[in-house]
Amino acid sequence: MDASFITFAGIVAAVTFVASRIYEIVVALLRDRRARQSYVRSLFAEIDFNTTDLAIFNEAGVDLDDLEAAMEVRAAEGEVLIPHITDARHTVIYSENLAMISALPDELVRSVVQFYGELEKIRNIIEGLSRPSYATIRIPGRVNTIARLYERTQAAQTTGETLLSQMAALSPRLELKRKERSPEGRAL
Repeated sequence: MDASFITFAGIVAAVTFVASRIYEIVVALLRDRRARQSYVRSLFAEIDFNTTDLAIFNEAGVDLDDLEAAMEVRAAEGEVLIPHITDARHTVIYSENLAMISALPDELVRSVVQFYGELEKIRNIIEGLSRPSYATIRIPGRVNTIARLYERTQAAQTTGETLLSQMAALSPRLELKRKERSPEGRAL
């Protein structure tokens, strides 16, 4: 065999090896990029859903003076009025993908954590309504608890709306758009 053929074959083998490694790297980078984009889209949808739920809850609102009056009427009858408020926050995308949070732009990480922290505070207040100790609190204290709940839901709604705007602005290629829903929760 000719030495130039062996040299040529060696070069071809080396180039083929390097090209295959470059191809594998590019494929892995594209796969990671798609996974990050999917995560951002999913997180956006989850935050949008929760923010809309908060807006619906806040718009429905309750007059605290009416609530206090109703509590006093029930107390005069020997009963305790405990508002029935459920918590159906969606946190699966966030909680099951915490390692992916680094896929977000740095300016969003703190806001995302703050938003989900607000949801946790809301959940804790709502859970507290069903604890036996809630019924032992004087009526003004119970009304104050409901007032704190509305303060938290309004703060979380504001945080969510700001966060969604930031996410859309920082990821224009993803064309992130909010989904409109009716007050009953159905898509419009």
